[in-house]
Amino acid sequence: MHHNSTIWLLLLITVLYSCTEDTQNALDSNVELRRPLTTKMVKASELHQLYESDYSIQDSLAFDFNGDQHTDYILLLKHQQEKSFENEGTGFSKVLLIVASYPSGKLAQIERNHRVVFPFGYHQKDKDSYLSMHQQGRFFQVVHSWTKNKRIKRTLSFEYNQTNRSWFLHKDQTTYNSIDFSENPTIVQKTTAGTAFHSFDIFQE
Repeated sequence: MHHNSTIWLLLLITVLYSCTEDTQNALDSNVELRRPLTTKMVKASELHQLYESDYSIQDSLAFDFNGDQHTDYILLLKHQQEKSFENEGTGFSKVLLIVASYPSGKLAQIERNHRVVFPFGYHQKDKDSYLSMHQQGRFFQVVHSWTKNKRIKRTLSFEYNQTNRSWFLHKDQTTYNSIDFSENPTIVQKTTAGTAFHSFDIFQE
């Protein structure tokens, strides 16, 4: 009899612990739901309202650049006809769009520039010299790569200024490598740091 009572007592303790753990997990889930919308991703259709219908998103970054606990976006847009023969290298520009997200849920374009990223075919026929975008802290980078007698990589770094609530060029650096990487690379850094994002022109040498 005593043995059976012990078994029932252990079962009761196990059930109570399980219920407590489930309740705590539910509470943790509720806490997660109540957190600021730092990881809330919007639908592509919502972003699409911010740019022309003949453009589409080629690449994007999503992070809270202004520190308001809401996810903001940097969009690289390409024209749907950018690869057409008539426009290759000289036609439709790629557009870099900076979008802020507000507590109300509203999305707003705060900066736009069509002269930060080289168009398709600009350096090499049938090739896109745009390589990638990266983000770290209050900085984001735009990286190009192409081959012309040497392997060339150009990296643009932009920094968000919280006081001015706008973006500025932090660094414009080009690295030259030999085709077979047999030589030490040459690094050239331009002295245009501080240029406002909306005024930056990658075509100005």
